[in-house]
Amino acid sequence: MKMMKIKKMKVNNRTFSIYLAKIYMKIHKYFISRLYKRNV
Repeated sequence: MKMMKIKKMKVNNRTFSIYLAKIYMKIHKYFISRLYKRNV
């Protein structure tokens, strides 16, 4: 039971980190496009 809980937590952390990475990339692209437009 305890092992399953730990395994589930690890999976959740992994999916959560992937989710955060996707959000970070979206924000990163958004800021780059904003800066690029401002420079041009």
